[in-house]
Amino acid sequence: MKNRLSINLDLKAQQKLIITPQMKLSLNILQMNMIDVIKEINAIMENNPTLEELEPYNNFDWNANDKSISDEIKVEQRTISESFEETDFYSNKIKNNDEVNYENFVAKPLTLQEHLLFQLRITGLDDLSKSIGEYIIGNLDQDGYLRLDINNIANELNVEIDNVLDTLKIIQTFDPAGIASRNLTECIISQLNDLQIDKSIIEDIEDIISTIDNKDIDNIQKFLHERNYSEDYIDYLIDILRKVDPKPGLKYSENTSYIYPDVYIQEIDRGFNIFVNERDIPTLRISSYYQTLLKNNNLDNETREYLVEKIKNAEWVIKSLALRKQSILKVTEAIVEYQRDFFLKGFEYLKPMKLKDIADKTGLHESTVSRVTSGKYAYTKYGIIELKMLFKKGYDTIDGSLSVDKIKKMIETIIKEEPAKDPYSDKKISDILMERGIQIARRTVSKYREELKIPSKILRKRRE
Repeated sequence: MKNRLSINLDLKAQQKLIITPQMKLSLNILQMNMIDVIKEINAIMENNPTLEELEPYNNFDWNANDKSISDEIKVEQRTISESFEETDFYSNKIKNNDEVNYENFVAKPLTLQEHLLFQLRITGLDDLSKSIGEYIIGNLDQDGYLRLDINNIANELNVEIDNVLDTLKIIQTFDPAGIASRNLTECIISQLNDLQIDKSIIEDIEDIISTIDNKDIDNIQKFLHERNYSEDYIDYLIDILRKVDPKPGLKYSENTSYIYPDVYIQEIDRGFNIFVNERDIPTLRISSYYQTLLKNNNLDNETREYLVEKIKNAEWVIKSLALRKQSILKVTEAIVEYQRDFFLKGFEYLKPMKLKDIADKTGLHESTVSRVTSGKYAYTKYGIIELKMLFKKGYDTIDGSLSVDKIKKMIETIIKEEPAKDPYSDKKISDILMERGIQIARRTVSKYREELKIPSKILRKRRE
């Protein structure tokens, strides 16, 4: 029997998401840090004449309700945010990129004056104090010191000396700690207060600084020995002094590049003020000239199609920027709520947190949370922190989740309390943790023990 070639026509219903160029752009903008967004927007504006930048404080916007225009551009009914949630575009790239290349996130050099002026703008000071603050910031030297006399500043600006002093005190609370100090003692004391060092210790250090002319470590140690301080206390004071920076403004020299924070997290009355950094990001609108031109009935088809496409793309850009801000704010607020103890008390209170935890809180897809947090930096009282750093692996227990750091501390404690003549094996440590409700494999215990630089059972026994 001969084989017969048969042709059958089968119909299959299949769902497939098509990534349009507009959706791809929106996803890119969501994932970009502030510097990359600025570059991208500037490049888009060069190629899209229908987009123009709003003047500061100009609230004019294109009329999206104008049917004669909206009918022309026929923007898709699916919103950009829906597109984010229905696609896992770029997610493989994100998930596989375990190591962050920080060079990708380095911004243009940020001057000391720019950094301080931004903080001045967000303090809510009145116009007089802002003017005084701008004058003070503009007259700081390269090391971050204010060398001008307060009386001269008051005379120059024709204001009261108390106004200058009050504004100076506010600027001295800015980052970096110790900025706008008038002498070395004031600079160091300011940093010690920022570190929340005990007042009695600060008084001792102030005595050291004000008494010794040549403030190197040898002279300081000699001075402390003459005062009959204990060796432990001397070592403690020296250690504290090593933590301060006598030239806090120098880190913002022209040869150094710094990361721009994408979001600011400010603690206020046991709560938090969170806002997205939009510094230098253009505020965009669709040109009224091209809107009017599109209404012209005498416009040829080719020009009309061109304008329709450009205005359609412009609207996507404007909506994408708005959604980027909304997503960053939403995710950051959820992170701050979840990691409240960390933001109030410090790094040791950082809890285990997964993308899913924040996705559940925000209603966003995990891939969206990943895009929002990858390469984005938050300005906090602990410095500038990448949002992705706040996601920590943990272990589920009966009493909740424990971070890897806490597991390591438990392993360290177990080994410290083990019988000296019969040290625990990694398997034994694993069993002890199991008894405490923590399921952890022997090889994981071994890995954490090695990271803690604790010798194996045999070496610990031999050492004993």
